[in-house]
Amino acid sequence: MRNQNLIRSKITQYSDFLLTFLAFAFTLTIRGELARFDFFYKAFQIQENYFIGIFIAVVWIYALKLFDAYSIKKDQTLYEELWILIKGNIAGSLFLSLVIFTGKIVIFSRFVFFVFPLINFCFLALSRIMYPKTLFRIPIFRKTETIGILIATPPIVSNQDMMSIITSFEHLKLIGYIHYKGATTPANNQALPIPCLGGAEDLAKVMQETPIDVVYVIPEEIEDLNLLKGLMVICEEQGKIVHLVSEFFKTLTAKLSVDHIKDSPILTFSSTPQNTWALFIKQFYDNTFSMLMLIVFSPLLILIAILIWLTSGRPILFTQERVGLHGRVFKMYKFRTMTVQAERDLPRLLDKNEREPPAFKISKDPRVTRLGRFLRK
Repeated sequence: MRNQNLIRSKITQYSDFLLTFLAFAFTLTIRGELARFDFFYKAFQIQENYFIGIFIAVVWIYALKLFDAYSIKKDQTLYEELWILIKGNIAGSLFLSLVIFTGKIVIFSRFVFFVFPLINFCFLALSRIMYPKTLFRIPIFRKTETIGILIATPPIVSNQDMMSIITSFEHLKLIGYIHYKGATTPANNQALPIPCLGGAEDLAKVMQETPIDVVYVIPEEIEDLNLLKGLMVICEEQGKIVHLVSEFFKTLTAKLSVDHIKDSPILTFSSTPQNTWALFIKQFYDNTFSMLMLIVFSPLLILIAILIWLTSGRPILFTQERVGLHGRVFKMYKFRTMTVQAERDLPRLLDKNEREPPAFKISKDPRVTRLGRFLRK
């Protein structure tokens, strides 16, 4: 199932690349920059348009990847897919506009710049509607049923929340569970959604007699991991896909990833994004956009600096140490909106604090200058 989803994801990426290139070509055709019925011949003659189309297609693929457009999800609706396409088109357009603006490159008309994302969205949206009815009906791409069993205990199997997690996997059919702490008894099967197939000693026999694709191992307690290690080895020897489902590592915001050092798996919990390309795009966008805004608003910033200097003297900028990513300390700079001796006057105002310490705020702080009050609005 995993390989099948990977193939479907790659096919979708390659087709999106081709459709984006064709959408660009179609936009040029409408604009009249290329002959309508002679496009492919002339597109290869005009190398500039050819390379621009490839560049734009690559940008759009990575823009869509930022929003997980190529993750095969069971419960994803068509409307969710279309919303991802909208966000990807917006991100691609913003990146393209930054490249054009910063590089002062005139590669096509404004008509093409504004119409292309709309046409491209239509092309990609049509593909999302048609794929389930055409491409994914081919046997190699068709979703097939996966037969699975659990290695768990009756309390785990009777847990509706846990079972809903397991059964949410696409086209999974659970035929039963192995009670790794005991053997099968009538009590084990009472009022449970799936039957007990036996105890730990019956696992190898069950897998030999029954076609099983995947095994879900669900420890009841963390101490059971040592007990389950031998059963997981049996599954590995039988060539089965094994998923370890654990409630022991629940996190609030951190995402779990698995790395390897030699033959040892390493579980990594991280609250920050790990997608290197996405971080690069964000940093590039943030830096470029910040520079553009500094250039555009530089006259206003210079005027504010002069007003601060004339009304309350120097320093013009207020600096303060703040805590950033992973506890790293950095210096923050902003226009000074308080008097120069604001820090010195703080102790005499502590009794008027309207916030819980260590935060400090009062509605009419006497340390704020008249210009500062305007700037803070």
